[in-house]
Amino acid sequence: MSLSRARLTKQPTAPDDRRHAVAEEVGREVSDILRRSLPLIWPELRLAPEFFRRMETFAALLARWGKQFNLTARPEDPAALAFHITDCASLLALQGKASCLRGCLDSGREVADIGSGCGFPGVVLASGCAARVVLFERRRKRAAFLRIVVAALSLDNAEVSTTALPNAQVLPRFDAAVGRAVALPEEFFSLAHGVLSEGGVAILYATRNQEIGLARARRLGFCNSQKLDYQLGPGVKERTGALNQRKTANSSDRALIIRQKVTPCLI
Repeated sequence: MSLSRARLTKQPTAPDDRRHAVAEEVGREVSDILRRSLPLIWPELRLAPEFFRRMETFAALLARWGKQFNLTARPEDPAALAFHITDCASLLALQGKASCLRGCLDSGREVADIGSGCGFPGVVLASGCAARVVLFERRRKRAAFLRIVVAALSLDNAEVSTTALPNAQVLPRFDAAVGRAVALPEEFFSLAHGVLSEGGVAILYATRNQEIGLARARRLGFCNSQKLDYQLGPGVKERTGALNQRKTANSSDRALIIRQKVTPCLI
């Protein structure tokens, strides 16, 4: 038997079994938190049962591979993972609150997740909407993880691209572009402008005090600026209190900063 063949057929070691068991338990805990907290935060949000099953699998994969792929700071902390997933799901809940967002996650629409990283927010959005989501992640290791996730979650409406943006080969065809914990706001909106079709919307997940000026947004080619403030709720905050105190990016006081690409933009 060849060495490569032997490696493929080698039985998992005890540490591997333990890591797998821990990851599975983390996935179940995250799913339980989400099932309890999401209806309290957004009572109007209706999610299919497969969303919670997918998030359980997603969380288990993050817990199993998080350290190896350097995906997130606390991959085995169910509360931290639930916080991130809950925050990502805000767009699913709030899309009806802004006229320019309505329908952007419907079937037949395309969404670009710029700098997807470990899948926040693109994997969460693809798990809860009918739009096609392209996860742009130029780092090969993280892109490989995203492909594992897309296959494991059976996300027929998602694909992974390692294309570095901006890129002339990526046509401005997307109805929406989303970004979370990616670059500076100015850089995100500049990249989003290059991939959005006319009338498309750029959506930045941010803290409430994170903003770019209207004049700067207009120079980038955006109009119709809107900001949707939201709070993740006491249940999530209590479970992630220590994390919130250390990192303002994980504050429970959150906002979606929305810019619409409209040319020409009248000042």
